[in-house]
Amino acid sequence: MPVFAAAEALRSAAILLKSHPEWLAAAAGVALVLRPWGLLRWGRRAFAAWRAWRRVSGWLERTLPAPRRAT
Repeated sequence: MPVFAAAEALRSAAILLKSHPEWLAAAAGVALVLRPWGLLRWGRRAFAAWRAWRRVSGWLERTLPAPRRAT
């Protein structure tokens, strides 16, 4: 059950951030002022992870057949 609790907490956090994007912008601004190089390093890591995810998901779509729907 802890996995579902963690998933629910992440979902709640995502909903909260979608409804209040200014909190995310303020946190990014504070991080930029306090630790600009750390934020840049994490930004590079996040971009590399996003790019890898796009490549893998594209490869999976090309490689695996589309799932069949039950009729």
